[in-house]
Amino acid sequence: MPDPESPRAQLVQMAMAHWVSRLVFTAAQLNLADHLADGPRTAAELGQLTSTDAPSLHRVMRTLASLGLFTEDSTHRFSLTPLGTRNAWGKRRAAFKTQW
Repeated sequence: MPDPESPRAQLVQMAMAHWVSRLVFTAAQLNLADHLADGPRTAAELGQLTSTDAPSLHRVMRTLASLGLFTEDSTHRFSLTPLGTRNAWGKRRAAFKTQW
């Protein structure tokens, strides 16, 4: 494992920051947290709700789970974590739109 202060480690961290922010942005665009607010769902169920390819969405969801936004159970159903709930718009979306 590289020294966390090494130039290589710093560059990797910078590159990962962009990758992580794009994943979180994608989750927000697809309203994944809102779709999971009522309970766990599979990637196939979320794919139907978001008009996305289920296998691709499953990979995205697993990556977001590794970042702590969601959890995946043994039946491949995804649930919100406390961190993931912060990405839900729900009723806040209407309030946000009226401010602009």
